Order: sequence, then structure tokens, then C-alpha cells
Amino acid sequence: MIHGAMEREAGSRLTVAAGMDRLERQRELFVTMLERGSLTVEIYRPVGRDLQQPHNRDEIYVVIAGSGVFECGGVPQPF
Repeated sequence: MIHGAMEREAGSRLTVAAGMDRLERQRELFVTMLERGSLTVEIYRPVGRDLQQPHNRDEIYVVIAGSGVFECGGVPQPF
């Protein structure tokens, strides 16, 4: 496991609640929940506006709470 990933005890599960708690305690924009090979699972919390730039690998986003507008090719898509 790479440094910064959430550690688990045998038999425990990674949960959104645990990740959100860690996010609050660290006062960061994201926490890494799990890393294995080329897969990274993070909880990311943009404040106001998402300032991320495109990455060089595929990404999947799951909205846990809230709403926003995703823009692709100049076309806004509310979520």
C-alpha cells in the first residue's frame, strides 16, 4: 500500500463515513482510500469550484453528496 492510503485492519471495510471523517480531520481536498496497482480510489471534495486539470489516465467520479455542473466540450451537464 502506498503512503497516504487508508489502512485497514483484517476484516474491516473501507467506508464512505470513514473516508469523510478522515477528510474532515486532515482538512484537505481529498483523501486516498485505497491504492492497488494502477488503481487509486479517492474521496475528493472541491470547495466552490473544481480546479483539477485533466489527468493522463481514466477517471470515474461518483457524487456522494451535493450537485454541480459538468462541462464537456463546452456543453454543460447538471448533476
